[in-house]
Amino acid sequence: MYYLFPLRKDVAIKNLEIAFPKKTSKEIKKILLNSYMHYGLLMFEFLRNSTKKTTLGINSINNQTEEILLKNESLIYMTAHLGNWEMSIPILSQYKKMLVVVKEQSNSGGDRFFNKARKYKNVRLISKKGSKRIMLKSLYENSILALAS
Repeated sequence: MYYLFPLRKDVAIKNLEIAFPKKTSKEIKKILLNSYMHYGLLMFEFLRNSTKKTTLGINSINNQTEEILLKNESLIYMTAHLGNWEMSIPILSQYKKMLVVVKEQSNSGGDRFFNKARKYKNVRLISKKGSKRIMLKSLYENSILALAS
């Protein structure tokens, strides 16, 4: 993608030059290449995650976290929209029903793709512009309300 489809590459270089004024052009390009590689890996993980059955043997949860998830209580799961946070959805949904707040994509095909990739058993998706009452209701039903910011 770095070489064939350099989307916003010039803007990224300018931003890196502002953020790292003492770095050479070669160092800036190396940082950018590593960023492309990082986000490429995240995209492949996201695609793989939507087709792979998640098992707790592979994705283990420590005992304290498992105890919390097994309680008959609702939870708000707030995480940074950083890295591949979506990988936690199929794991947590094995313990409780989840309502995951998602941002609608401006491209309708992209929106359908991401929504399909995030659907798992025990998981419902709701737009961040969706009903706050539905979000609150999920907490009354001892579900997990998932937010990424």
